Amino acid sequence: MRKVLEKLALLTMAVIASYQVAAGVSKFSSWAVFYYTLSFGVLVVAGLLLLIFGFEILKNPAVVIVATLIPLGIFMGLVYSFFPKYHICCLAFSILGILLIAATRGTGRLWKTLALALVHGMAGLFIFFLPIFIYLKGKASVKILWMSLGAAIIGGGGILLASLQLKKPLLPQRTVFLLLPWVLLFMVITLSLGLDAL
Repeated sequence: MRKVLEKLALLTMAVIASYQVAAGVSKFSSWAVFYYTLSFGVLVVAGLLLLIFGFEILKNPAVVIVATLIPLGIFMGLVYSFFPKYHICCLAFSILGILLIAATRGTGRLWKTLALALVHGMAGLFIFFLPIFIYLKGKASVKILWMSLGAAIIGGGGILLASLQLKKPLLPQRTVFLLLPWVLLFMVITLSLGLDAL
């Protein structure tokens, strides 16, 4: 029964993310559409890969690198929509972050974990605080704060996954994999609710 519920959660996540790719982000300007589509598109692929291959797919270094596009895409979409003058600077940070994660894949556990935590952590903090700042400036309704909740969820999930690279992870691998489908589902729901407020 647990396996069925996990697959249902992953399938629901992929369907919601697919809607965002197909229609949900079409109201934004071109670059913002690109960033949001990239982020939700990776979520669709991630959900399908997890459904087909199971959690073992997460051990593939390429998956870790591509998964970085999820928080970076949301971050860049917010920056381009509300703070366009910082677009190039933040794009440079995002590209360097992806390169850092890719470059440390062949190193020891500590460097891989630090690179992942740094890039995901920074992007997660931006996704958490930018909606709050945007709301306080009166540029969006209170519903945008759903994105901050989504950032907290993805941040927590990312930390748990990154800690699996350490000798003593925060939680056992089995527990992390048990939580992951629900983390992904609630993250997609909250991020989608936040996007609808823009």
